[in-house]
Amino acid sequence: MLHDKYSHEVDLSKKHHTTSMDKQINTSTNNLMKALYYSLFSILAITGIWHSCTQPFTQGEALYEYNCSRCHGMDGKGFEDLYPGILDSRYLEEGNLNLACVITYGSTYLDSERGTSADVPMPENQQLSPVEVLNIINYISWEYGNGKQRKIDEIMQTLDNCRP
Repeated sequence: MLHDKYSHEVDLSKKHHTTSMDKQINTSTNNLMKALYYSLFSILAITGIWHSCTQPFTQGEALYEYNCSRCHGMDGKGFEDLYPGILDSRYLEEGNLNLACVITYGSTYLDSERGTSADVPMPENQQLSPVEVLNIINYISWEYGNGKQRKIDEIMQTLDNCRP
């Protein structure tokens, strides 16, 4: 009888010890998983920040390539006498905010400013959001111009004032 009581207490002690060990293992595993998760998250965040710092004009470049380069060229020189280059554009040289109007409204804006029609009309790009126009302007300013970067509030105000 004493032996049965003793073995029963040992069994309970083993169960308690096993349950306690299982909890410690689960806690350790959870802590390890959390550490791995936070490490992975940190690596991804650092990579994203590094990429955005080393490639700040990625969207502007992609938008320029898609919307502008067919006529103005990826080098900004245009194509012979057919399409003008942007390298000599007064809008780019002066850092003129009206470049936002030129990008958005094309020849409609240019003709109203010049008072004459261009031989080859520049298409409108009204599908572009103000942020996309800003990104194009900042990219071409960085790539071809004086490097001056604009802010969205400047672009929004300019676009409000230049509607043809």
